[in-house]
Amino acid sequence: MQRDGAFIFEMQVDGKLVPIQQETLTLLYSESVYGLAVYELSCLSSEFATWDKIVTQNDRINIRLRWGLEKTSGRVWSNWRSIVAENIKLTYLLSGVKVEASGTCGGMKVMDICHKNVFCRRTISSMVREIARQNGMKVDVVDTKDQYDFYQCTMKDGHFLYKLVPHAVDQTGVGGYRFFVRNGDTLVFRPPGLASAKLLGVFTNDPRQEGPGVVVVDQFTAEIRRVFQADEDHGSVEVRGFNPLRKQSAVFNAREDTVQYERLARNSYLPLPTTSSIRLSVQPDLGQSSPGNVREEATSRWSRNAQSLFRLYLRVPPIIDAEVGQVMKMISLDDRGRPHWTSGTWGIYEVVQEVRPNGTTSFLGMERRNWT
Repeated sequence: MQRDGAFIFEMQVDGKLVPIQQETLTLLYSESVYGLAVYELSCLSSEFATWDKIVTQNDRINIRLRWGLEKTSGRVWSNWRSIVAENIKLTYLLSGVKVEASGTCGGMKVMDICHKNVFCRRTISSMVREIARQNGMKVDVVDTKDQYDFYQCTMKDGHFLYKLVPHAVDQTGVGGYRFFVRNGDTLVFRPPGLASAKLLGVFTNDPRQEGPGVVVVDQFTAEIRRVFQADEDHGSVEVRGFNPLRKQSAVFNAREDTVQYERLARNSYLPLPTTSSIRLSVQPDLGQSSPGNVREEATSRWSRNAQSLFRLYLRVPPIIDAEVGQVMKMISLDDRGRPHWTSGTWGIYEVVQEVRPNGTTSFLGMERRNWT
């Protein structure tokens, strides 16, 4: 885990370094396992020609960026991130060009292209590898075991990959696969197993634990939610009954877009209160309220298909090698010095690098899920 030293930044266009005045750099780069990375960049550069090329030939050039730390032993860099510039504003000055740009990662091409594949008796993992090859991307895939016939037709590659997720099961019968793009050039399709993931490091709120590879934090935020595992075919719970007031059948649907999740805890250090309960607020699809027993039955069925989603958020000094899909270990104590429920191993689902002229920080979002 690389975190000590002065922050440095580099950008390449078609393999050529672009000169940037580091002291003017503002960067917000956010990546997540639930979508493509996004970024916002502002800086001063002395090279007009390169930025003109980005504006006029954006769909035919390769843009990459990376960040690092200036250490006494030398420079340590993150992996290169491949990006796409979707919005650029250039202000031309006598001293150079002021750049304001935003966009997403290089994985955007998967969302824009349709290769109209026809797959017969193929495993899901082989389909994913073929789509990655067609898009010129590297791949990180865990093999699946069952074979299927799938026709892509007019679906974009990214949409088709999302459709494959519910059918993916590994050789041991484990499902729950995730599809995301890492570093803008690697297509990841694998179950979120903590055991096989790379360990980023150890974080703690106990100063006595300080040492090599350990980051002491003075604050962390915990969030607990009740969520439903929905897919395209089973994303709702329907209960039918009879409404004696309207003299007709009553149908109640509890769907993901009609259920309001109550946030149970979002606090620093404090353990989850033992008296907390799960409550769902739902609205029926009928013009009048359906009978209470119909609503209660639908809500009950919905709750039985739910899971507890635990999330942990940390803001720390810059950690340049943090990536989504890694894991971290948390050692935390409550206000009485006892082990806290947030201790343990967490999967990293979001990483944000925030660079400002007055300092640089990393934001880490972690999660655990328990089916109940």
